[in-house]
Amino acid sequence: MASPRNIPPSFYTKLFEFICRDELFNELKGDLDEEFYLDLEELGLKKARKTYKREVLKMIRPSIIKKTKLNNTLSFPAMFKINAKLAFRNLLKHKLYTFINIGGLAISLSVCMLILLYVNSEVSYDDYHPNKDRLYRVALDRFYPDHTSYYALTPFSMAEQAAIDFPEVEAFCRIFPGFGINVTYENETFLENGLKAADKNFFEVFGIDLLDGTKEEIFSVQNAVVLSQTTAEKYFGTEDPIGKVLQSGLGDLIVTGIAEDTPQNTHFKFDLMINLELLNFLQSPNFVNFSVHNYLVLKEGVDPEIIDKKYIDLVENYAAGQIERNQNISFEDYKASGNGYRYYLQPVQDIHLKSQLEAEFEVNGNITYIYIFLSIAIFIVALAAVNFINLATARSTERAKEVGIRKVLGSEKKQLVSQFLLESVFVSVSSMLIAIGLVFLIIPAFNGFTEKAIALNDYLTPINIGLLAAFSLGLGVIAGLYPAFILSSFQPVVVLKGKLISSKNGSWIRNGLVVFQFFISIVLICSTLIVGQQMNYLQDRNLGFDRENVLVIERAFALQDFETFRTEVSKISGVNSIGAS
Repeated sequence: MASPRNIPPSFYTKLFEFICRDELFNELKGDLDEEFYLDLEELGLKKARKTYKREVLKMIRPSIIKKTKLNNTLSFPAMFKINAKLAFRNLLKHKLYTFINIGGLAISLSVCMLILLYVNSEVSYDDYHPNKDRLYRVALDRFYPDHTSYYALTPFSMAEQAAIDFPEVEAFCRIFPGFGINVTYENETFLENGLKAADKNFFEVFGIDLLDGTKEEIFSVQNAVVLSQTTAEKYFGTEDPIGKVLQSGLGDLIVTGIAEDTPQNTHFKFDLMINLELLNFLQSPNFVNFSVHNYLVLKEGVDPEIIDKKYIDLVENYAAGQIERNQNISFEDYKASGNGYRYYLQPVQDIHLKSQLEAEFEVNGNITYIYIFLSIAIFIVALAAVNFINLATARSTERAKEVGIRKVLGSEKKQLVSQFLLESVFVSVSSMLIAIGLVFLIIPAFNGFTEKAIALNDYLTPINIGLLAAFSLGLGVIAGLYPAFILSSFQPVVVLKGKLISSKNGSWIRNGLVVFQFFISIVLICSTLIVGQQMNYLQDRNLGFDRENVLVIERAFALQDFETFRTEVSKISGVNSIGAS
């Protein structure tokens, strides 16, 4: 009897049996075995096995490859057409089952798409700047004797001096956060809160396009002002605004350019942009008082941590003297008492989601929420897929006879699997189309709720459409694999006798899916209830005063005579009291 090792390699034998046509297999297998045992006697086991493997691979050619029954009977398009018809008729026959599957999956996909649209809007902040990978904002950790404060607003000279002293810096730009101002044109006055001031190279550093005017000459005069498109239309309608003069608390402002409206996904916005040189109170060198947002454009390949370290010396060289004059104390004693400065660079694309500093331009988002939303989207789609699997396997008894009869009539397992997968893909694709329609209907209300301006037309690109199609097909295949193989594995003899018994493994999987489904559902429901209660608490909690019928007057600091104003307002019927702070 031959040793187990003195036989042809079993893997290659099985491979050849799987590939070779039945009528040729015995003859060709005999020739291969005969040659193997001759080589075994003459060359030894190792060379004989190696030769056998090589001969098997050489045998694989079109003339001996086994033809499938599908190829012998129907072409693939014909079989696909038949299975598609069967799948469609079966879904149409069981309307409630189809409605629950398609409806549940469509709602889940629409919610998932809305979440992804929101997430995309959040993560795309400041990605339109031409040098976004090299553009940084200077931020500060200010150490006090008893606490630490974190500032987005930094001293006026910190970026300019860095550009002078650090060869790694290509350019700098400063933005003054602005204030409310009255602007008058042709006897009509507007209160403008969207005023900003910036260096002359603002439109070269940041990716906001000019619709009228040139970047080089936009701030050629000190009292120049650039208006956003919407602001220009508010003041001048269809008139040409270039050269027009606006009266303001800063004097006359000459319109020298029109810029596109600031994109929504940016960490700062403006309606009017004036020349930073117009603000005389900022022009003196200053390394101590926080007044502007400083930005640096680094040269290609520069590590921002290099600049972080160099700012230590910059503080020692320039800020120390000013601190000593202001505090009347040596800089060493000033630091010894617990004071200190740590300047560092923030990538401009990280500001919206990863920066929560004092004096931000506006309230930023939070990267933690993005991770939470993405997790929710994944869980929702997973729940929909699990729901489909559970519903399909729950119908296994009902479809068992169908499978048994089709097998008796000659259907192969792969034909049954293809039909069940087509049903699943049909459900998935139909759900995706309905979900897209739901998103189109919901997006206006969604934009109002989230204060976004998401336009679906911007996302209807060939790439995104292809991704949606691939996702829906993939989801259908993945969700349908388990039910397809379970349903197609029934034995016709057992099924037709009415003795279908589910396996313990199958029960364990189904029970596990049900537990998973309930677990995620309970987590999402509990989370929603907790968040809802928190919001109700914030809205209804006692603030210590009656907030009904309380009015707040903005920019009261502009009043010339507050006492006169108080007296006149107190005379208005219905005013009980007036106060100020």
